[in-house]
Amino acid sequence: MTRPPLDDEDAAFDEMTAAMADEFGLDERDVQGLSFVAAALDLHQRLGGFDPTEPMGELAQLISIPPITQVLTTLAWVQTPLEPFLTDIVRGVLGPMRAGPLTVLAACAEARADVLGAERHLRAAVSADHGFIQAVLELAFLDEERGDYAAALKAYRVIGLDTAGEPRHGLEALVTDYGHGRYGRNDPCPCGSGRKFKACHLDRLEVTPPDPADALFRKLGHWQVRADFGRILDELHAELNGDPEVADDVEPVDELLSADVAMWDLGGLQRYLDTRGVLLPDSERVLLGHWLSSRRALYEVISVQPGRGLVLREVNGSLEVKLRDRSLSRLEPLDLICLRLMPDGVGSVTTVGGFRVPRPQRESVGSLIELGDGVALLQWLADPMPAMRVQTMEGEEILFVTTTYRLPDPAAAAEALEQKLRLGDDGIYREFVERRGREWIRGSITIEGDIATVEANAKRRADRLERTLRKAAPGVKRLKRIERTMAQAAADGPADSEESSFLDPETNPDVAAAMEQVMREYERTWCDEPIPMLGGLTPRQAVGDPAARKELEAMLDDMTWQNRRSGSYGVMDPERIRTLLEI
Repeated sequence: MTRPPLDDEDAAFDEMTAAMADEFGLDERDVQGLSFVAAALDLHQRLGGFDPTEPMGELAQLISIPPITQVLTTLAWVQTPLEPFLTDIVRGVLGPMRAGPLTVLAACAEARADVLGAERHLRAAVSADHGFIQAVLELAFLDEERGDYAAALKAYRVIGLDTAGEPRHGLEALVTDYGHGRYGRNDPCPCGSGRKFKACHLDRLEVTPPDPADALFRKLGHWQVRADFGRILDELHAELNGDPEVADDVEPVDELLSADVAMWDLGGLQRYLDTRGVLLPDSERVLLGHWLSSRRALYEVISVQPGRGLVLREVNGSLEVKLRDRSLSRLEPLDLICLRLMPDGVGSVTTVGGFRVPRPQRESVGSLIELGDGVALLQWLADPMPAMRVQTMEGEEILFVTTTYRLPDPAAAAEALEQKLRLGDDGIYREFVERRGREWIRGSITIEGDIATVEANAKRRADRLERTLRKAAPGVKRLKRIERTMAQAAADGPADSEESSFLDPETNPDVAAAMEQVMREYERTWCDEPIPMLGGLTPRQAVGDPAARKELEAMLDDMTWQNRRSGSYGVMDPERIRTLLEI
């Protein structure tokens, strides 16, 4: 068969088949066979069909080569001309040669959401060739969908699937096998019925059906590795990227949440129900309908039973739920977690899509959850939004800035700085600002030898101090500037080892005691300062306001959670604040 010149569509198809050949590891001979099939498909389109009398045996044999069958079943989801082409081939062959084309036809039918048609094609393929592995395997998946686990397991055993791998391993645990070569035909049946084995349980598998939720999770797991779900993941990749051309090169940042977003936000679960729901047992189909209406929510951990489970309460809600989920028992009280809670069909709940949320980001992440925007949640996981903004009195966001300079004349610089800043007994020059009847430090400059170090907790404050230093020391040379957000400072610790040693309470207990006293004074002042997150109320005023008090309690929980992770030294103590506020 000679192939006509290629047009653009043919070139695209050749490019796709080449990619499939690489993905499925086709050898040179298989690639040649796939190219011959592609040429025949092209000719079939151009001629509008094949002559019924023309022998199709060679094409059918090529299509039945397992790697070529795999490629074509994948292409069946995007190449609609395959179906009439394969139908003509099936009509022109008999016996085992029909198995390959019928298996690919089954994929074509399922791509049209006709799973019953796909099942008919697969049963015909297995009838034509009991040893055609791909047809046997695909039919076993459909038997599982129907809940016929015994039939599926027999098929997995026939084709020799690994007992330790999926999908066989999960079924072996469900089935009581009274035979499998261990008893003679005329032996008493081990089930205790008193009948001979051949008349009772020979070749019979007794199945203990899984709970509906476990069964659905298993079936959805099978479906999520198929081409149908793969197309939905491609859509998700494209939306995350904003560029469909590079979508295939980008993996979602969280596998479990990505699957959750693809299933609920992008319609994958509805697609599964529309396509395969007709095969499911009634109890599972009803349960799947409940899952469709489930929602994500943000939950706070109330208590934990290590190795057993935990109790959660919905943030901004009253729902409290106990989960028997050992994988979540590693959480701690006050932790926040985003989950989708769903009924499990036996009176309890199950979960999907869980991930931790830092407490300072509960409002921003909670807003995304309320909007139902799963794609935005994935984008947040890839690039978390800033934590709750902590500002200076001037309204500038906290940023720890440390800049070092080399001084041409340290003595002259010190003399000039003393005219602008206040020199402390410790030899450090500080800039102060007065607010509400007390002084607050804006930043400092330290001179050691010919090195001056400028430190401040906001960009504008640091810039202002650096300008002061440059005016005091003309010709000064900047060596290094380090800027760290609060999150980076918490994660990295102090900017240098000397600072770490200076602030270490064991190394310098006097400094630690002084800082503790400063913090206690700040806590007393804070209780009477207007707080934007409390609607402009002070914490003391918020105690008497139901809505503001709820937010105040959450803020204090945030402090407890943060202190537990970063240590309580040098930070506000929420328990002392509760005492001050009498709550």
